Amino acid sequence: MAMSAVTLTLVCLFGIFPTLTDATTEEPSVELIATKKDIPVGSTGLLFCKANKAATFTWQKDGEDLEDRIESDEEKSRLTLRDVTLSDSGNYTCLGDFDGTEREQFISIFVYETPSFGSTKTYHEFLVNKTVHVPCMVTGKPEVETNWYWNGVRVLNNDTSNLKVLPDGTLQIINIQRENHGTYNCEGKIKGRPKSEILNISVVVNVPPTVIVRSEKPKVVAGPSQNFTLTCLVTGAPHPNITWETPDTSDSSRYIYNSDKSMLFIPGVVRSDSGKYVCTASNKIGEDSTAFTLDVLEIPSVSLSKSEMVVKPGDSASVICSATGHPKPSIQWLNKSNKGGMSSTGRVRVMASQLQIENVVPSDGGVYSCKATNEAGSNTHNFMLLTSPEVPTLFTLSPGPSAFHITLQKSIQDGNSPISQYVIQWRNESQDDWNEIAIPYSNPLKVSSLESYTEYFVRFAAKNKHFLGGFSAEGKIHTLARREPDKPEVFADESKIEKNTYSVPFKQLNDGGSPVTHYVVRYRMKKDGEPWREKETDANSSRIALQNLEYETDYEAELIAVNINGFSKPVKIYFTIPQAQHSLGKGGVVAIVLVIFLFITMNGLEKSVPKLQTQNKTGTGLKSDITCDKAPLTKFE
Repeated sequence: MAMSAVTLTLVCLFGIFPTLTDATTEEPSVELIATKKDIPVGSTGLLFCKANKAATFTWQKDGEDLEDRIESDEEKSRLTLRDVTLSDSGNYTCLGDFDGTEREQFISIFVYETPSFGSTKTYHEFLVNKTVHVPCMVTGKPEVETNWYWNGVRVLNNDTSNLKVLPDGTLQIINIQRENHGTYNCEGKIKGRPKSEILNISVVVNVPPTVIVRSEKPKVVAGPSQNFTLTCLVTGAPHPNITWETPDTSDSSRYIYNSDKSMLFIPGVVRSDSGKYVCTASNKIGEDSTAFTLDVLEIPSVSLSKSEMVVKPGDSASVICSATGHPKPSIQWLNKSNKGGMSSTGRVRVMASQLQIENVVPSDGGVYSCKATNEAGSNTHNFMLLTSPEVPTLFTLSPGPSAFHITLQKSIQDGNSPISQYVIQWRNESQDDWNEIAIPYSNPLKVSSLESYTEYFVRFAAKNKHFLGGFSAEGKIHTLARREPDKPEVFADESKIEKNTYSVPFKQLNDGGSPVTHYVVRYRMKKDGEPWREKETDANSSRIALQNLEYETDYEAELIAVNINGFSKPVKIYFTIPQAQHSLGKGGVVAIVLVIFLFITMNGLEKSVPKLQTQNKTGTGLKSDITCDKAPLTKFE
């Protein structure tokens, strides 16, 4: 049969006493041991008394002899306390009688009833800012004291905390706050003894919701790249649920929320998103809401009743500017040509949003801008007024050989349409009708192929895509006689030398009243007695080129313009053909051998074969000397 827990304890207790080895020499003594000094009501306690010599044992409680529940032999005695009650508490003494010599030892036994908490609630919910009570109903005997702990620290009644333990053991929390939530420990402790029990009690602090709505700014400008974010900051316990109320005009299908809906994101804000946004937070305690008003601004959009008008001088023009946007934009007309605002009076004026131009003149042509401005920004739309060029007033007439020139001294107003031509008219005194020619713009304007030494009346007008402007006042001019051309202008800085070829550009400034028929180029090496070589160049040429020249040689050349009236004065040109850049390879070596062979051969035949020399010839004006007794040219010459 299994041994009871009490029997096992006894065996252990007996085992801890050392075996007596020499009982005759030791002083008589007893030793008293208890399995436990604090014994709960209804349990069992053991007291064991051991002597170092044979003895007769007697047990007492509080000085009174005990006879029951005692087991003894010569050296050991055991007292068993079964189903103890509170009355079993006291001082227990073991007496050993050693043949007339007595020895004793006592021990105090404390019987208690284990503290219990009965029907004490372990969960409480309270509303913030209230003074609340958390009861702890502890029972136990002989006497029980109640202690409270929070976060491992015992609650003491002082002025530094809103926690207080009342005389009946109830915990009082004054003006409870959210930070007072958590688990509290109620301790029921037997007074004066190290016996206690702990009960954990949860306290939840409920807080009504509060709401704050935030955004970077209450106004945004509408646009596809303009986004808007509203943040709803909520507090409360339990954690509140968030709902939104948005304007009816806004398309809520575009909205993007985060997981708890505390953030509302609107991509590509439009005007219809304007309005009141209400964030509401609610929990079982209550609810709170805050509104935010969003104002979506629109950059002005500008439209004109006409964007372009073609008006002849003397007529009137009118255009109306309309603008939309939020807030309502203000409208201003600007004259871009004059870079200034417009007046409300005068021939060119602005009335409200309408631009009016009466009795249009050429200088009115140009670009006018309607500018609409509001808090969101500004926008413009241009109106173009196209009219006739103005009448030329500042110019000079210059005679030429059977020709005249018109030089403009200031640019002519083009009526906001580029001048494409000038119409020039002239007649002599014997003519009733005007001769007329239309020519592109150049300065000066030139009319040629007229009679020499003749007086002409001259006038001209500018023409654009839409109108021929008015003619200038008539001027009088006497043409000059036709003559030979002026000498050409040569641009020596732009000349080029490539191997043994020289080229240079030139320009004919004045043909003397008769077209240039051709140009004559004369050139020679700068050596005494060297003859000139000549060639002709076409009248349309703009560059001369001289080829097959001698390397490492100075040259001089002349350029002459020719018309039916004669030759111009020559233009002198000086240049040098530098030394050829040789590179002697295998082919070059072969060429040198051939030259030496030919030289020896020619010397051998010199006496029998006469020297051959060509005579100077003149054909088309080109002179050339060719002498066969010169060494043949290399591939670099």
